[in-house]
Amino acid sequence: MSRALGGIEQYCYYRNVFNYYHNIVSLTTYSSDVQPPLLYEALKVLLANENGFAINTSDHGSKVGPLDKILYGDLVEYRTVPNFQPNVEISALHDIRFPMDSAEPLWKLFVYNKRHVAFVTDHLICDGTAIINFQRLLLKYMNEVRSSKLELVTPTPSSVVFDKSKIDEIVFPDPMESLIHAKAPFGYIVRTLTEHFAPSWIWNVFKKKRLGKYELTGRSVPIPYGVPPSLVTKLETVSLSKDQLDQLMKLGRSHNVRLTSIIMYVMTRSFEGIIEKYNQSHDLFVHIPVNCRRFVDRNEVLSKQPRYSDQSGCFASSMGFNIPSKPLLRDEVDWDYIAAIQTELVNAIEAKETHSLVGMLNLVNIKGFVKQLGDGGKHFSGSCIEVSNVGFFAMNKEAKDGDFVVQDLWFSQTSGVTGSFVDVNVVGFEGGLRMTLSYDKALPWAGKVEKMAEAAESLFTKLIGE
Repeated sequence: MSRALGGIEQYCYYRNVFNYYHNIVSLTTYSSDVQPPLLYEALKVLLANENGFAINTSDHGSKVGPLDKILYGDLVEYRTVPNFQPNVEISALHDIRFPMDSAEPLWKLFVYNKRHVAFVTDHLICDGTAIINFQRLLLKYMNEVRSSKLELVTPTPSSVVFDKSKIDEIVFPDPMESLIHAKAPFGYIVRTLTEHFAPSWIWNVFKKKRLGKYELTGRSVPIPYGVPPSLVTKLETVSLSKDQLDQLMKLGRSHNVRLTSIIMYVMTRSFEGIIEKYNQSHDLFVHIPVNCRRFVDRNEVLSKQPRYSDQSGCFASSMGFNIPSKPLLRDEVDWDYIAAIQTELVNAIEAKETHSLVGMLNLVNIKGFVKQLGDGGKHFSGSCIEVSNVGFFAMNKEAKDGDFVVQDLWFSQTSGVTGSFVDVNVVGFEGGLRMTLSYDKALPWAGKVEKMAEAAESLFTKLIGE
């Protein structure tokens, strides 16, 4: 039942092993109390149907497979917190690191004041999409249990939630690389090797000179070197109501740009307040994770694996590019600039940049590759800013009278050695848009992220008011 880890999974495994990255979190607020007996029954159904949430690694990360048993006490913890604040509690949850190569699950639920359910998981078994999938499944099964006539029992820490021996067929996703047939094109390999090993003057010859009509300087804003990450993640939040989100979507359609491009523009423009001394003469390197489920031929996979499910798993790849800082200093909203970002995103997707990165991981020693990032964890390694938009989820679409209804939804991830100075984690649902800005408290610029969030909120208001 076990299989070898794929490249992205190995990358996640070694980030954990070297203590470079801890976890990702989604937090859902419900309309009524989530009681232990109901949660226990819902989790049993969820794990029986979606075995990909019941796995861990073995043999020093060479294999991944289902756990034999999972106990309620290993999965659930109830907490009472007066004056509950999502950003404060999520920040504390980011300190959790799950043990690889163990008989323990790679995730846990924390239920605050019986209403707020935080799902904390290692990135190896869940990407940003999967953590919201988990919350949707949990909502579905809790509502099914609630409407059933099942006699509920109060669980104890030793109550069994998952028992492999009672599952007829264990199913969890194959490695992403095998599902999207990822290979690293020759041009991508040459460009990557040139960037990392060739003299800078040679790399400068191959660098892009423009983003649309906007000139690039060829110099990227540097991530502070020699500052050891604290691995303590702090959070700032930016929220839009459903009406504001609807107006922003309508505005984007009128200018033929997507929401992610608008968010990138707002966040990078707000980031300029952090880097005053660079914004006339440098470019910003931005990083965009991509959900590669879109590239999987589901019909082909289902013909071979009828019970295939992609609700769990790490299907995340990424792409990145430089954008010029100078145009971001203008007071007026520059829709041509947003359109240029949009074009760059579309071109990168069409060129299968995400496939190239995944394929590249098959050509390197991943343990050595990860270990050397940030000079062995001595400083940060990544981009200035990342925008991770997992999309819009209709959480309450099928809600009936008496059902649990989702009132709030958050998504966040650890700031660590790898990644970005500021990770902008975005999720939308019927209640609006939630953006969590996660960052490491040790960075010299950390004290300015709060003002960045305030600037972003003001700019969104200005955009919507146009």
